[in-house]
Amino acid sequence: MTNVRVLTYNVNFGSFLTDQFGRWNTPPPQARRVLQAITDSDADVVCLQETNEGWEQFLRPPLAALGYTEQAWLHPSTGYYAAGSATLIRATPRLDSAGNGHSCHLLHSDEVPTSESVTGCFFNSQVASLQVTKWADGNSTTTNQTVRFANAHLRPPLAMGNDGEGILANANAYLFTSSNVHKREVQALIAHCEQLDGDGESAPVVVLGDFNEGSWGGAVSWLMKTCGYKDALQNLQAGGSTTTWRWPLKWGLQLTGSYDHILVKPSQAIQLVPQSGKIWQDFTDASDHVPVHCEVQLFHKQPPNRQPTSIRFSKPCTS
Repeated sequence: MTNVRVLTYNVNFGSFLTDQFGRWNTPPPQARRVLQAITDSDADVVCLQETNEGWEQFLRPPLAALGYTEQAWLHPSTGYYAAGSATLIRATPRLDSAGNGHSCHLLHSDEVPTSESVTGCFFNSQVASLQVTKWADGNSTTTNQTVRFANAHLRPPLAMGNDGEGILANANAYLFTSSNVHKREVQALIAHCEQLDGDGESAPVVVLGDFNEGSWGGAVSWLMKTCGYKDALQNLQAGGSTTTWRWPLKWGLQLTGSYDHILVKPSQAIQLVPQSGKIWQDFTDASDHVPVHCEVQLFHKQPPNRQPTSIRFSKPCTS
């Protein structure tokens, strides 16, 4: 068995904007807090949402120095500033004093064009395929497991595109439109993962990111009730708030939601580690979202017939 540490975090694109000359602003204090959150998590796999070139320029060098040497950045390509994402892999082996542990390697990363295939969707998604290798006595073994991480930023629950404007349009988007779109977005992601499997054995899938909905939403409900996935938000360490998003309003009021999820379908290959979920409420000053962390446990049944390959990107994910 191998425990892999996973982090999802919407970092807020607004921390990095360009001026009239296309120059990125100086990193604000919030950006340094995001870097600290990722560093403190010590995760093997970090999935970010709302990234852009400014975020990449700021995060890539220091995180690479910490062992996150395999990085897939997907910059906004749909005309929406919040459409970027990134999957960062800690490729340095995680070993105990006896040299036992595991390492993660990025096999390939794909941009899934959900904005083209799903009506009402405005952000594309990212699927990163990893190979997790067991180590024993300081050496890598031939025991490997392919795992897919579907990094999603689902449609915001607001009137967008041709939805119209005003209070009624936004209320309709929040109560009706968005939930149905979310379900179709996630179904497209799962279908993409199945296509990657081909005729071979299905690789376990971790679906995570900013869903812009709670457990009642169309995407989370479909994954949990129809497909049998389990949510890290319902697998938390004892105590603490389940709020992952806050938006300040006037007079000290704020909107809140449990919008960030890590979902795993328990099987003979993978499961959530009990009570490993954690919401990092210490970082409410870094973004409108806070990072969500958990551990997934892999069960290696047999060596696969594929080895680590060079990193491949289907669309403009930068390596």
